[in-house]
Amino acid sequence: MGCLIGRVRTFATHPVVLVSVAALLFVTGFAVAVWVDHRESRSAAIESEATRLDLVASLTAHEIQSVAPWESPTPGQLRAVRLLPQTAAARGGAAYVSDHQGFIVASEPATSPRALSFGDVLGDASHRMTGAASGIMTATLRDGTPVLAATRDLASGQLLMVQPLSAVAAEAPFMRGSPAFVLLVSVGCLGLAAGCVGFARSARSAGRLCTRLTRRLDASLVQGRCGVFDWDVTNARVSWSASMYQLLGYQPRGEHLTPEEVAAILQPEEGCILAMVRAAAASPASRIDHEMKARTAAGQWLWLRIKAEVVRDLLDASQHIVGFAVDITEERGQAARRADVDLRLREAVETLSEAFVLYDAEDRLVLCNSKFRNLHGLPADLARPGTTRRDITAAMLPRVTEKPLAGQHLDLPGTRRVETQLPDGRWVQVNERRTRDGGIVSVETDVSALKRSEAKLRERERRLKGSVRQAETAAQHYAALAERSLEENQAKTEFLARMSHELRTPLNAILGFADMMRQEILGPLGCPRYAEYSHDIHASGHKLLEVIDGILQMSRIESGRITFSPQLTRIEVAIESALATMGPELVARDISVAVDVATPVLLQADRTALHDILVQLLRNSVRFTQVGGTVRICARTAGERLNLYVEDAGAGIDPEVLPRLGKPFGQTEAEYCRSGGGTGLGLAIAKGLAELHGGRIRIRSERGVGTIVLVHLPVTQPAANDRQVERGVEAHRHVLVAAE
Repeated sequence: MGCLIGRVRTFATHPVVLVSVAALLFVTGFAVAVWVDHRESRSAAIESEATRLDLVASLTAHEIQSVAPWESPTPGQLRAVRLLPQTAAARGGAAYVSDHQGFIVASEPATSPRALSFGDVLGDASHRMTGAASGIMTATLRDGTPVLAATRDLASGQLLMVQPLSAVAAEAPFMRGSPAFVLLVSVGCLGLAAGCVGFARSARSAGRLCTRLTRRLDASLVQGRCGVFDWDVTNARVSWSASMYQLLGYQPRGEHLTPEEVAAILQPEEGCILAMVRAAAASPASRIDHEMKARTAAGQWLWLRIKAEVVRDLLDASQHIVGFAVDITEERGQAARRADVDLRLREAVETLSEAFVLYDAEDRLVLCNSKFRNLHGLPADLARPGTTRRDITAAMLPRVTEKPLAGQHLDLPGTRRVETQLPDGRWVQVNERRTRDGGIVSVETDVSALKRSEAKLRERERRLKGSVRQAETAAQHYAALAERSLEENQAKTEFLARMSHELRTPLNAILGFADMMRQEILGPLGCPRYAEYSHDIHASGHKLLEVIDGILQMSRIESGRITFSPQLTRIEVAIESALATMGPELVARDISVAVDVATPVLLQADRTALHDILVQLLRNSVRFTQVGGTVRICARTAGERLNLYVEDAGAGIDPEVLPRLGKPFGQTEAEYCRSGGGTGLGLAIAKGLAELHGGRIRIRSERGVGTIVLVHLPVTQPAANDRQVERGVEAHRHVLVAAE
């Protein structure tokens, strides 16, 4: 494009062109001047001839009146008029005389055409002249000859004299000293000079306009990542626009490039750019539309799309290939990414466990997986993109039955959810939905196994209903047995409570008297053996009292007759209270206790219950810890909960025994505790009291390593009273009083 605009600019400012234009203007001005001068000279000659003819007509009329004053003159008398030979014969004119009726009675020369009246001599069109010769008119004879005509009235009629205009024109002087010619030539020269100056200015303005247009066009091409080129095949040179140089990062190398330089930059995928140009030049009607790589000045590669056609220069008949190049590097990258995404999509669709098919807005196949083809027995050549949905449906296996299914989004247009059965007995669930571009996506699932499972489930349900009826009968029987067992268990609990109460009364007396004897309050016993016996009686009584207290507390927990009064308590205070209670046992076995409370914790708990939990866990740990050992107590907060850890390095517990720990009156706990003494109710009591707080106990132990007991308690007790109401016990109202 820049080359074409440069040619227009060169053409507009070339000296030969300017001279040619100036000469053309001069010749045109000279021709106009000649034509104007000739027109003015002819008009002046006609006016002079009209004046002369008017004078001759007046003199001739006077002469005729002298020869024949009252009658019409005869031809001889008319010839006798001395002016006629000079006016008529010498100049080719004629004179006619008519009578009063208008008929011509004489004419000169006699060879004039015969006419009866003046109307036979003159045509219909006649015009009277203005100016000095006001009695003269221009007319046309019957044979078409233009003439000047003069008429005069006579006593016997009229005189008509005619003079042809051709004779007048032949005698007119041609530019003989005409000032108009000089004026026109001068004006023509001045016009020629002014035209040359104006044309030069127009050429410069056109050049500046072409320059601005070239810059704007190059700027537009740079923004569009385009470039324009002109390959002169005849002269073997290539012209690039500024945008083409900027696109590839090169500096302009003169006005033209050689084809070899261009071939080193542009490299098609197949062949050579020079061979491509030669092939296009050999076929002028062909067009070039190729994508090729281009090496930039920085050594990188760009992808360009070249579109060009063959044109022929009208000035020098040279052959050119003119076109443009567009940077398509980004488009090719996007196409590669789209192809990669499409490949991944196809692989993902192929890995689906369901049959998948996608149609476009015109019901043509876009994509389907092998499971769809195998499900419907479609050949591979039919399941190709572009196949109509009608053809695919016609090739599919016929459907035995079809029923709609309920589901979400079924109110959307183009949404369909059905269940169909194929001739081979398989069941297929079809879910179709319309896409935003008007296509249809369908996912089909083989639900034959599900249908078989549903049939089996229905059969099992039928059998289960029969079993349920049998179970209901058995449940009623077992419920009666459970109710009876519950009543028996309740009776056992009440019996144990009463028995414990009854045992505590005489036991208190035994402990009291044994303590008096041991301390010899009333005097010496006499024999040292009695003091030893009284000490054994007191120790055995205390142990028996602990057993009775444990049984009594466990019975209260099971029956729900226990006071639960949560109060704000510091966990470190509760630990110190429990250690004070266990102090004698700790000293007797020389066992130390390590307390680890990271931060002071204030929790809402029943102080007595919390104290009993810690005492029961410490007692178990002390009993199974070797003499001189250590028991560890830790307290940690976990959100809104408190974790208490009691850890010992005792004998440990077998894994198969752990699930059965914490059951009241169980033999397993008794066996676990039997080596250290006790009834085995410690963990059961601690578990019951922890559950009363809404907590739980977990035990982790390893044989020969030790045991860790975790007590997980809530920090607050907002529903303590509600829980007591559910158990049928109002807080602070039912209190079991045991006499000491």
